[in-house]
Amino acid sequence: MEGDGDRQLRRSPPGRQTILIVEDDQQIRELLSAALRRTGYRVVTAEDGEGGWEAFEESKSNGSAIDLLVADVVMPRLGGVELADKIQQTSPNTRVLFISGYRDRDTPADAVLLSKPFSYETLVGEIREALDGSAPLP
Repeated sequence: MEGDGDRQLRRSPPGRQTILIVEDDQQIRELLSAALRRTGYRVVTAEDGEGGWEAFEESKSNGSAIDLLVADVVMPRLGGVELADKIQQTSPNTRVLFISGYRDRDTPADAVLLSKPFSYETLVGEIREALDGSAPLP
């Protein structure tokens, strides 16, 4: 028997865009990456904000756009909010989805924040909304 989430995932269009995941927890980063690749997205990963900026710059120099940044809010070297600001200065159409285990972290007022822990279905749904343009840019 299949659950409602299984039926909903089959109705969702497969991912085709490129997502940059920036998460300092290796297990979470690998789980997110595997889940999104399974959904059909191209995934680039980095372990902190500085690495995220480097991955973004490398993608840009290769002619490959990053469609969505999924960034942990709290990371060493460069936080997710600062990384998003830096990316959007050169690529204002890049969408952003913040994730955090801390509910009281400061994010832009109109930012989309997904609180950890979250389900696969919630992750995929939030990403689809962000990429489809129904989620505002921070």
